[in-house]
Amino acid sequence: MLWHLWGMTPDQAISQWLRPFALEFLQNRRNDVVNRGLVNSKDLLRSLDAKVNSQPDKGLHFIVFMAKSYGRLQDMRRRYENPGGEEMIELLKEWAEAEGLSKFAKSNGQKDYGFEYIGQPRERILNRIAWGILTNYRKKRTAPKRSWWNKGKTRDIEVGYDLLIRVWTDAVAEHNKKAYQA
Repeated sequence: MLWHLWGMTPDQAISQWLRPFALEFLQNRRNDVVNRGLVNSKDLLRSLDAKVNSQPDKGLHFIVFMAKSYGRLQDMRRRYENPGGEEMIELLKEWAEAEGLSKFAKSNGQKDYGFEYIGQPRERILNRIAWGILTNYRKKRTAPKRSWWNKGKTRDIEVGYDLLIRVWTDAVAEHNKKAYQA
């Protein structure tokens, strides 16, 4: 039983619980955005917000979580009108180097065939990777979308629901105990 629920109605207990849950949920979404590397403009991070409306006397409780278009405008997906140029090629090479060349190896099930440029200088391999990515950007005119919302959101809601049930049952038990003692 939760000791701090003494003297509270179940609705008051839920009201007390909602704000910390909303803050934790928001912090977890911010961590998801940062962990996925979706901080190009930081618009997505700045747009995350939550509003808690709890009126225990009326039995109304709700939380609204908001994010500007899920960050697709700038951070989740970058649009490229004219991809290319030496600067973009150099940035793609640096990124491929940081990711590791093995990430770009072709594989067929269990057998790894490696690069088609075996024996080629590392710079040549990085150049081919950069141009391959650039060619794909030119065809699609956009970079791949990077999700961040569903994995953590679902987990947090399930944990939050379990905690809500616990808070509510403990508050009901405490409220009933107090009513029978009177």
